[in-house]
Amino acid sequence: MPTSPVRSPADGPDEEPPRVRRGKAVPVQQRPSLPSVSRKSFLRGMAAVGAAPLLPVATAEAAPSTRPDFPLVRGGTAVDVFVDAADDSAVIRAAGDLQADVERVGGVRPRLLHSVPERAALLVLVGTIGASPVIDRLVRRGRLDVSRVEGRWEASVTQVVDRPLPGVDRALVIAGSDRRGTVYGVYDTSERIGVSPWYWWADVPVVRRDTVTVPAGPLKRLEPAVRYRGIFINDEQNLTTWSHRTQEPDKNIGPRTYERVFELLLRLKANYLWPAMHPYSDFFNKHRENPELAERYGIVIGSSHPEAMLRNGVHEWQPWAEEHRNPDGTLPLYDYTVNPAVISDYWRARCAA
Repeated sequence: MPTSPVRSPADGPDEEPPRVRRGKAVPVQQRPSLPSVSRKSFLRGMAAVGAAPLLPVATAEAAPSTRPDFPLVRGGTAVDVFVDAADDSAVIRAAGDLQADVERVGGVRPRLLHSVPERAALLVLVGTIGASPVIDRLVRRGRLDVSRVEGRWEASVTQVVDRPLPGVDRALVIAGSDRRGTVYGVYDTSERIGVSPWYWWADVPVVRRDTVTVPAGPLKRLEPAVRYRGIFINDEQNLTTWSHRTQEPDKNIGPRTYERVFELLLRLKANYLWPAMHPYSDFFNKHRENPELAERYGIVIGSSHPEAMLRNGVHEWQPWAEEHRNPDGTLPLYDYTVNPAVISDYWRARCAA
């Protein structure tokens, strides 16, 4: 069973998914030579195996409204973004992405606040139900309708609320049922102002505007029909070559690359990754920063067919076997039917790390 380094109380007891079998990859018809590897050529490889058209499975329901749109940038000024410092790290990080996205569109970067200002005409409130006192207060007072969101898996509501707090005249509230629900709500707002999930990997241009607004009507992202949704990195040779040459010269797919992959997954409303596993790639747990990064982003890391318990037999078994030789000095076989105790220890050490 694949394990996840990213459990949280908000995700509930079912955070660890069942084993998911990887489908057979369809080869790229004409693979570019290694020196020409780029982000776009990697995406063509992803498209060939059916990963690129990954679409949100949750239905976002937008209600029409006659109220004026909510301005995020107007007259050269950006509206501040509040997120409680006690909220999940994935939510706080995504709020930082909203800062950057508003600046990409409007040319002005909003402030990211961890305390509510005493006076604000406009404010963006980001938070998770049960983890943000500000959001919970709005729910208790009936100011925020979470009837189809609260207690659900990765659901969210985005709604404009008048006079939500003392001293705040109007707020755009982004509230999630759990940490990824809140993150998806944040990225829904980014898409509504014109930032594509593919702004970095596929260089999708962002149209600049002096005034940046979002509709005032509530937007509800309902619980997804498929609980775990993600990709398997299939064209590892191209990605490894590109990553080593452009991102991390001392690694073959490391945290600088994975943080870009994680962000793309979340912007596409996915949550699951089968990481690279071939000999020319660094196995995921080789670099401690990788699982720590998955925790920070809220991504579930799983295992494909040869990586039981997040181990990678291609990379890791040989050094382990050298350190755990049989009493006669011979190397143990990587065969559970022959060496169940040794291999169980091998798996157990990874799960406990």
